[in-house]
Amino acid sequence: MGFKAIKQHYDIKHIVAIYNEEKYGGDCICIGSGYVHGLIAINIETGKVFYSSLVTPGEDSEIGQLAARIKVDEKNGVLRALIDEPDTFARNLPVFTTENWAVKAEQCEEYGWPNTTHTGRIMYENTYFRT
Repeated sequence: MGFKAIKQHYDIKHIVAIYNEEKYGGDCICIGSGYVHGLIAINIETGKVFYSSLVTPGEDSEIGQLAARIKVDEKNGVLRALIDEPDTFARNLPVFTTENWAVKAEQCEEYGWPNTTHTGRIMYENTYFRT
């Protein structure tokens, strides 16, 4: 999926997780904060990058500089390679959630918010559990 590869490549300090963003055509790797998860959204299928109205690529801020780097890498193919790179994880801790009224087991590296599962889903305290 490449969400972890993107976070590591750009040394992103913001939250990086996968969300279904219908307005951007489906599943996206989103870079954001606890308040706005999609400051930058990258469509996984197409590799197209979308920016929140709060972000201007190149502006003198951490997120603006990151957006500028991603914009360049979108054009030169680096971003597509990062999306396609399989993520590797140091630990495989069990974590559970529900989906369609059934318990679903997943794995993560670290428990709790704002960490993600190996599938890139953010683990909110009221939706993911250790047992």
